[in-house]
Amino acid sequence: MTDAYVIEIDEDAIGLVVREASESRAGKGYRFYASVKHYQSLEGKLFPNPESARRSAKVLFAERLKSVPVLTDPVDNLINQPHQMRFSQIKPIDLPAAC
Repeated sequence: MTDAYVIEIDEDAIGLVVREASESRAGKGYRFYASVKHYQSLEGKLFPNPESARRSAKVLFAERLKSVPVLTDPVDNLINQPHQMRFSQIKPIDLPAAC
């Protein structure tokens, strides 16, 4: 059986788990080492197997997706929102004579 596994989320390596063998039952399992800052909360935690570590990382990934604002196209914002700028706020620009 392998002693270390890379944990990936969407093809990105976010950490690894290393098997710890101990005389006590509580010490057996796989310890997580984060390679990405967002997964630091899992650092040092002991998991019964690599798959349970990956599932825990996947939960953090899903929470991160919920907290990231969705980027929108600025043109869509102009089209879908009422125009608030007054004509007096529009400043003329000087273009070169070649234009």
